[in-house]
Amino acid sequence: MDIGETFETESLDLSLAQIIEFEQLWDPQPFHPSDELGQPIRGVFGSGLQSLCALVKLGMESGFLSRNSIAGLGIDGLKFRNALRPGSVFAKFEVVDVRPTRKSPDRVVGRIRATLITKDGQEVITAELINLYSGEPKT
Repeated sequence: MDIGETFETESLDLSLAQIIEFEQLWDPQPFHPSDELGQPIRGVFGSGLQSLCALVKLGMESGFLSRNSIAGLGIDGLKFRNALRPGSVFAKFEVVDVRPTRKSPDRVVGRIRATLITKDGQEVITAELINLYSGEPKT
């Protein structure tokens, strides 16, 4: 893992049924599946939590986040930028910092700028993922 390293994933297709199922199971807020006038976002849109899950899924399945991964330590600056709608999304990752841990020289903490993006180029969410990895830092 090198500072400045970037990676872009393949796309993930999210169906209307998957979005509704996630909301019913994990984030049953009444405004998600809304076509009512007066709502700030019209139409069915996915949960911000589902957006975050899609981002992590893409990073793990691509191998970028899972390479030498031990644990997630935190998420900084999580922003929900646009609604998650049915369709294709992909993720971009950039390593912004890598430092050795205080306790173990064979482990590093990586800070990764992460963005979930629609096929039309709209950012859905942005965040900095902080993860623990095995291996020595490369700067």
